[in-house]
Amino acid sequence: KKPDIESISAFCEQIAGAVRSALLVHEAQAAREASERARAEVERLNDFTVKINSATNLDVILDYIFTYIENHYNLEGIWLQFVDTDNNELYTYKHTRPRQMSADQVEFLRNLRLSLSDDGSIICDVYRRQKHFYLPRRPRSFIYETDRKIFDRLNMESVMIVPLIIGEETVAIVTFTRYQERMNLSREDIRSLTIFCHQIAGAIYSSHLHSESEISRMVAEQSLQEVRELKNQQDLDYYLTSNLIEPLGRAAVNSETSQVRQFVRQKKRFPYMRWTCEIGGDFCSAHTIYLQGRPFTMFINADAMGKSLQGAGGILVLGSVLHNIIDRTPELRYPYPEQWLKNAYIDLDRVFRAFEGSMYITALIGLMDDATGALYYVHAEHPLPVLYRGGKAEFITPRFRTQKLGFLLGELVVRINMIRLLPGDFLVIGSDGREDIMLRGNEMNTDETLFLRALEEAGGDLEKVYTNLRTRGMITDDLSLLGVQYDNRYGNYPADLSPEVAREVLVQARREWQQGSYRRVLELLRKPAELILITECGHLDDVHPEYGDIVELVVQAAYREGLHSEGRALAQEYLRMNPLRSELVRYRSLFDGALDELDSAIDFGERFFLREPDDAEIIEHLISLYVQIKNKSRVDYLYRRLMQMEGLEEIKKRVGELIRSAWTF
Repeated sequence: KKPDIESISAFCEQIAGAVRSALLVHEAQAAREASERARAEVERLNDFTVKINSATNLDVILDYIFTYIENHYNLEGIWLQFVDTDNNELYTYKHTRPRQMSADQVEFLRNLRLSLSDDGSIICDVYRRQKHFYLPRRPRSFIYETDRKIFDRLNMESVMIVPLIIGEETVAIVTFTRYQERMNLSREDIRSLTIFCHQIAGAIYSSHLHSESEISRMVAEQSLQEVRELKNQQDLDYYLTSNLIEPLGRAAVNSETSQVRQFVRQKKRFPYMRWTCEIGGDFCSAHTIYLQGRPFTMFINADAMGKSLQGAGGILVLGSVLHNIIDRTPELRYPYPEQWLKNAYIDLDRVFRAFEGSMYITALIGLMDDATGALYYVHAEHPLPVLYRGGKAEFITPRFRTQKLGFLLGELVVRINMIRLLPGDFLVIGSDGREDIMLRGNEMNTDETLFLRALEEAGGDLEKVYTNLRTRGMITDDLSLLGVQYDNRYGNYPADLSPEVAREVLVQARREWQQGSYRRVLELLRKPAELILITECGHLDDVHPEYGDIVELVVQAAYREGLHSEGRALAQEYLRMNPLRSELVRYRSLFDGALDELDSAIDFGERFFLREPDDAEIIEHLISLYVQIKNKSRVDYLYRRLMQMEGLEEIKKRVGELIRSAWTF
């Protein structure tokens, strides 16, 4: 009957409403429980994060991590592998040892090393792809024999492998497993483990940074502590400190073609027993070093922040670290002056950054090629160098300036400046004490050319410069002066190729070049170039640049004609006479790249990049070289540098396509 049907229908609707309400209550309860579990997991993870961040020892941190994973994920097998960069291998750094694991299995895992040079295992694939991998059950067959061996020896049934990534670089691999039985990991477990591994990477990185920072700080603090412990004994304090600094600031130059003269007068002078001593923050030092068997004069003039004892402490650290760098020079891979200067500056800066802003150093650090007078230098917020030539002094304005040592803000970019000293030239570097003069009438000097006049009047004699400055007023700061004189003598140009003849043939060759007749350029310039190299008149480049222009044009034509070996030989020989011809450095890198001499191509490319950091073509060339050797971190840095430059859309497009194709698996 209709009333009964309506009654039953109404009753069913009530039942449906009750069921919906019950379901909603159940869902709400489940949501609350899930929220509580998530909150508990977050709190547990936060507590754990605080615990590992409070530790600095890597082994202690890893013990915390392994115990946490075993307890909360029921994973008995965990092992961590680091990268051996010398051998390009992954090696086992630490692992758990469950009770059922035999001594042979422990020995196998401890000695496990996996080559990254070949495609040979899942672990290596994870390292390269930088993506985690989960294998829930042992496969019937293996792609890699190495994987079968690992599964058999360790009696594994399943595995999860996660890369530990810092920035863009894989620094380690962590592997999770259960021995003799499968892992049953849900998607949430996998996600949670992956996130957890990010924290492991951060903890490892923090531990590594702490260790490096502590080593740098210990070296620096050890030197400064020698000064601080003596502070209560005024005169003895100053005396001993000045004695520590004195041997660090000597000019130990052994060269037939260069001379280095130094003058240092610290503001703080004091008597001690029968001696008159001084202490302050100015520093000069010079040494002869050899790069690829070629002698260079290394020199530095520096000014440390602070007065007297504080400045002396900074100089003590600077001199100690610098001497360590010089002592290690024969062991270093960097064979070229630009690379040596860059890495010396970075090493010094790293130490002073450990003082966290309490110690800064301005400096000019340079290398002069004793054979050619080519001079390379880093200008770190120091007063301008002065060139004294033919009785006339003038400032040299560097193209590039680098931040002072120890400065914490901004990205550190080291750029190399270059000049050429001619025979008889005298380069003078000085601290800001040369301008800090209280003139008569109690007015501070604001005329920076005052120093130029004092240098000219003294005829380049540094002690007389100091005397001349004192006659103008009272020097109110430490004053240090360092002079580098170049005394080599060159032969004359060849009789068969006078500058006039060289210019004429160069004009004719350039006309052929504009018409695209590169082979004709080679026919015109080959013999003049050979004559230039035989007579070594490349040393006259600053006076007669046409000689260098001839060689440069021959080299460019050889590259256009695909004569890579011939062009490289010409560039190499001319750079021996005048290494400041930057275009020849560029082409040397291009030739080496074309001849598959990748290490040399990179060295010369990086030399050019240090000289011309805004040259987009050399950045593109370097990226192509680093792609070939799979140096992803350097590719990423250079690509970011390129993308910061305006315009250059075609180059950016080519480079982007190259990188995308290179990193596609």
